[in-house]
Amino acid sequence: MTMRELAALAGVSVGTVSKAFSGSREVSDACREKVFRIAREQGCFEKFDRTPFGAPVIAVLCPELKSRQYSAQLSLLSGEIRARGGVMIALDYDFDPLRAEDLLTYAVRHARADAIITYHSPASEPPVPTVVMGEHPSLPSVRISRLGAIKEALSLLASLGHERIGVLSERLTDGFARTVKECMTELGLPVDDTLFYKSEARFEAAGYEGMSALLAREDPPSAVLAAYDNVAIGATRAAEERGLSIPRDLSIIGSDDLTEDSYLSSSLSSVSFDNEDLAEVVTDLLFSLLAGEKPHTQTVKLSARFVARQSVGKKE
Repeated sequence: MTMRELAALAGVSVGTVSKAFSGSREVSDACREKVFRIAREQGCFEKFDRTPFGAPVIAVLCPELKSRQYSAQLSLLSGEIRARGGVMIALDYDFDPLRAEDLLTYAVRHARADAIITYHSPASEPPVPTVVMGEHPSLPSVRISRLGAIKEALSLLASLGHERIGVLSERLTDGFARTVKECMTELGLPVDDTLFYKSEARFEAAGYEGMSALLAREDPPSAVLAAYDNVAIGATRAAEERGLSIPRDLSIIGSDDLTEDSYLSSSLSSVSFDNEDLAEVVTDLLFSLLAGEKPHTQTVKLSARFVARQSVGKKE
């Protein structure tokens, strides 16, 4: 049913129907109730209802839900938003920028989100307050810098005698491999491109595949950095299946620090950052935008840190 057809049934103008659903005070309570009653009878009330939800609705556009890193951040964001009286809806775009743009439109037009948090950098500025998880030329953003932590991890490996350092990444983590290579070059460490392995698989399978390939070489690395902890777990499994001991025969470093250490023979060293801090900073920034305040800075930078544990040792 169209709004014009509903207006005809109610005996009012299309403008009156529109105002009734938008909550305009120009429409009397009796007229509004009549329009709403007929709309419910015709099964089109939800189609035209524009009544505010009563609490800020925050749409979070996330690359995926199955990653432990993203799911942990979403859980913390939900708690922070709820603590401020808001409601969060999560929309995953599976790393597809075109889907992300469609979901931005959906969030604003159909989900009626009051504000947006997005891991995707929008092609144009959304019409509601928006915070980008990363960097954007004009929108407020919050990004995590791993540069210092990766340099610290590499410096430790170098000090322990590791010269052949491998890097395990997968099809969605090219940025990690590039950052490691830049850090190695800056620190004067030897860079061997053949020790940089990118898998088409993901999570533990990517680490298992990559580590198996590197260990099959005549001159395998004595240490590896993995794009994230799941990759490091797979790499650990591949190494131990071949009789190697961590860290006596091979040092392994992960990234994101979300691993359950009790399942590993050696607790995993990792590039770590505070997800609780991230959720709080992002939510504070977003709600200040909702309050009409201007951000003090365009981009808030949070720094990761390197946590050394049992999986790193001296090269024998």
